[in-house]
Order: sequence, then structure tokens, then C-alpha cells
Amino acid sequence: MSPITSDNYKDHHPPRSATGRNQLPSAPRALLTQLHHHSTMADEYPQLNHRARMLKGQTYRGVDADLVAERAQTRTLLHKYNTTDPADRATQIAILRELFRDGVAHLADDEMPEIIPPFACDYGSNITFGKHCFFNFGATILDVCKIHIGERVLFGPSVSLYAAEHPISPTARNGPNGPEYGKPITIGNDVWIGGGAILVSGIEVGSGSTVGAGSVVTRNVPSMTVAVGNPARVVKKIIEDETYTPDMAWEEGADPKLVGIARLERPE
Repeated sequence: MSPITSDNYKDHHPPRSATGRNQLPSAPRALLTQLHHHSTMADEYPQLNHRARMLKGQTYRGVDADLVAERAQTRTLLHKYNTTDPADRATQIAILRELFRDGVAHLADDEMPEIIPPFACDYGSNITFGKHCFFNFGATILDVCKIHIGERVLFGPSVSLYAAEHPISPTARNGPNGPEYGKPITIGNDVWIGGGAILVSGIEVGSGSTVGAGSVVTRNVPSMTVAVGNPARVVKKIIEDETYTPDMAWEEGADPKLVGIARLERPE
């Protein structure tokens, strides 16, 4: 049986009457209805690759057997990581390499992310890291789509990245049996995300930016800005001091908040 698409939908599901009455809705709506009513969709449509659909941001079934098995494998690795002796960095790195796979294959051991347990994610294999990242306690990443984290990114405690989405309609949502989808999240280099902040799906945070503690980021954050609040909004632009040298951070009387900063400007 050929895959059902918007082009051949009527071939698979013709109208109920020749007069056109009681015809099924247009293809997108009908497909969504099927996703809701057929809780055995993985059996009905075995030709669908739900993992591929998930990574493309298309609707997919989260209880697909292959995805369930992959998440179970991830939870086993997370349990091993979260219960490993924190002094055993070599074992931590080995587990992270197995968890993140290609997402850290380009990093040397001394460039690997430092993630303070507990850490949680859906798959792990959909997350890519730059070098020298640090996550404090309790980071959570729902990586149903690609998540890119740049170099030297800092997470405060309990930061959450939510790439996952569900339909707002409760009928379409249908608990765990309905369609799910997601959007990628991208974090640039040298970003600091304060404790308890949440980034929702489809968000981009530009390089050099700071997201305040407890913020809920629902729109993109430009590079070299400070964003705070719920929903987060840009409150300052960061202008760096071109004369800054690393030794200046240790000068007596230096303001810790302004190290390396020429000035903070209000956005226009």
C-alpha cells in the first residue's frame, strides 16, 4: 500500500456518496482526525517512520514502538550517569559520548560538557554541543527536534529546553495516543541562561546573550542582549569594553557585574 499523502488521499478514502454529501474533510484535517481516532496508528500505517517525521518537525506518534525503545535506552544511560561517582570523570565522559553520540563526536575529552547530575532528556542523540559547556543541577531537555548548544554556554540550576509540542485541541491531543510535533532550539556561543529559565520550541538565543533567572523565553533573543521576564523580553544591549583583558577581572574594587562591559544600553 502506497503512503497516504495530501495528493492521493481521496484515492485511499473516497467520498461516501457520489453526490458529494458526507465527503470527508480536506486532507490535512482528515489526516489529523485519523491521528486521533486510530490509537493503533503504528499498526495501521507501518510505513511511517515516526523518528524521521519527529526530526523534521512533522506530526509523529510518541508511543511508536521504536521511539519508546529509544527513550528507554536513554533513561538507562541517564540513570548510569546520574548515579556515577562525580569524581569519576572518565566514566561520566564515556556515558555522555554514548548518550549524545554524534553531538559530541567532534569534542576532545577536555572539551566535553560538564553536566552536574541530575540531568534528564528524551533521546540525547538529537543534542549537539560546542566545547566547554557547563550545566548546573537539574537541567531538562526535551529533544524531539534538533537542539544545538554553542561553545562556552552556561546553564544555571533547573534550566529547561522544551522542543516538544502537542495540539491545543484536547480532542486532537488525545492523551499519549494523539499526534505530537516539535521545533528545533538553537543557542549560540557564550550564552548564559539563569537558573529556572525555560526555552520553548523554535527559539533561537543569539551569541553573547544572557537570559535572566526564571525567565520563560517564547521569542528569539538577539545576540549581545539581556532578556528577562515571563514572557522574556530584551531589556538591555551589551556593549563590551574593547580594552578588557583577563587580568582586569581580578582588580581590587572591580564591579563583578560589569567585568568586561563598557556599558549596558536600553533597547530602542
